[in-house]
Amino acid sequence: MATGTPRGGISGARRTDSVLDTLAGLCYPIYARYFDEDGDLVKRVNRKLDEALRDSTVEMYLSRAIVVGVIAAITFAVAGWLAAWAVAEFVLTETPILFGLSLSEPWLTIVNTVKTPAIVVVSGLVLGGIGFAVGFWAPITFLYLEAGERGREIDILLPDAVAYMYALSVGGMNQLEIMEAVAESEEVYGEVSREFQAVLQETRYFDTDYRTAIRHRALETPSDQLSGFMTDMLSILNSGGDMTQFLDGKTDLMMRDAKKIQEGNLETLELFGEMYLTISMLPLLLIILLVTMAMLGEASDLLLYLTVYALIPGIGVAFLVLVSIVKQDEPGGGTLSTDTEGVEGLTSGDSVLDRSVTKAFAERDTADVFEDIHRRETWHRIGYLLRNPHELFIEEPLYSLAVTVPVALAVVVATVTAGLAPTSWSGLTEMPVWGTFVYAYLPLYIVLLPLGAFDHLNRRRRFVILEDLSEALRKLSSANDTGLNLLESFRNVAETSTGKLAREFERIHTTVNYGGDLKRALIAFNNRYEVPRMARTVNLIAEAQEASSES
Repeated sequence: MATGTPRGGISGARRTDSVLDTLAGLCYPIYARYFDEDGDLVKRVNRKLDEALRDSTVEMYLSRAIVVGVIAAITFAVAGWLAAWAVAEFVLTETPILFGLSLSEPWLTIVNTVKTPAIVVVSGLVLGGIGFAVGFWAPITFLYLEAGERGREIDILLPDAVAYMYALSVGGMNQLEIMEAVAESEEVYGEVSREFQAVLQETRYFDTDYRTAIRHRALETPSDQLSGFMTDMLSILNSGGDMTQFLDGKTDLMMRDAKKIQEGNLETLELFGEMYLTISMLPLLLIILLVTMAMLGEASDLLLYLTVYALIPGIGVAFLVLVSIVKQDEPGGGTLSTDTEGVEGLTSGDSVLDRSVTKAFAERDTADVFEDIHRRETWHRIGYLLRNPHELFIEEPLYSLAVTVPVALAVVVATVTAGLAPTSWSGLTEMPVWGTFVYAYLPLYIVLLPLGAFDHLNRRRRFVILEDLSEALRKLSSANDTGLNLLESFRNVAETSTGKLAREFERIHTTVNYGGDLKRALIAFNNRYEVPRMARTVNLIAEAQEASSES
């Protein structure tokens, strides 16, 4: 039986699951009749349910798959029957010829009589079988993909999670407190946190000691790295070894492994780039060949159209898929949350749309002066946006679509109205280049170029903070090693550095000096940029500072 935290869902999906569960209960005898509980398929699906942290038993999951397969089989069979009947009635109207010989009576009458029923029945059976196979294996395939995606995310986040555990261990936390801290940091460490949540839930609700729970999770996790880490950690716990030293060594080892993986990914991307440059030349050579043959009157226009409109975009899409598979993304939204109130107020002023501070005072205090301040701030921000509309689009790039989409439609309509664009299929075939530009490329340029520019500026504004982050952290560590506390280390780095990060460190120092909380100031600093990599770093600093009770 798979244990774990159920994934969230929408209310509409719950009703669908309830109906599906009811039908799965009806199909359970089919599962019991045709599936062996000790069979390879049942064991593999049960393992993947554990890896995906699904709250369903293997019996219920496979019964659901049978239900989906039956529904797909009926759908495919009905579609096949209708298509086969239409073909038999309206396409196969001539006298059938078998083995090259024309049929004579009475065989002709017999064949014509059974022709339509035979085609319909055979098509329904074949397509129904295909539909059942597709419907049955689709949930199992999705389960495998989900477990694989969890394993990939765990491998990405595990080095940072182990470094976080090491920092908490240095701060004096014991093993259970460290696991609880990791389990509570799901917004930062994602699926790694959910793995530790499963361990803690087993200890709390199944009356299992945490060593046994760790051993179980090490066997069920989809990540080989996490499995090895939990196994090694369990040996340290059982032998009474130094957990801090163990986590320190694991942190260095995993960071080196992560660096090697990144270098391997870069080499793979370089190989893809060379392949793309080579393969992208083939359509150009084919176009030259087809144009030359067309001048000689021996080429087909269809081949030229397929090359331009299918082959060239297809190659680009194929390499985009390959790059997206190899390239490691940054899991997480980049924001941190806390039970401490007031973090939102510390981030206000950075957004051209944020009026949370004055609104909070206007709602909390009945004095007219705060309502007047809130109203004046609203008009001030509206005037600022009217003078600088690009600031809104940089902050929210998708808002640019409200302007560019109507402009693109207006340009196309104006071009057609002026008679500058073909309006019929024959006109498009006579002017294919100009027609494609007007109806496809011109609207795409008008919509996507501003969107891409604003999205780049948005990312540049947020990710510029990472340029000096490594150097600033080294300075922060050096200042802390000299005896300065963390707050004074922030002030020291701010005074000896330049750039946006130095100003942010100065802002943190000023916030705490005016009575703010250091952890709250760090979280507010992170949430102003929402960068996943920086979120993990800031969370480590904030929690380590709180664990060591040092400000």
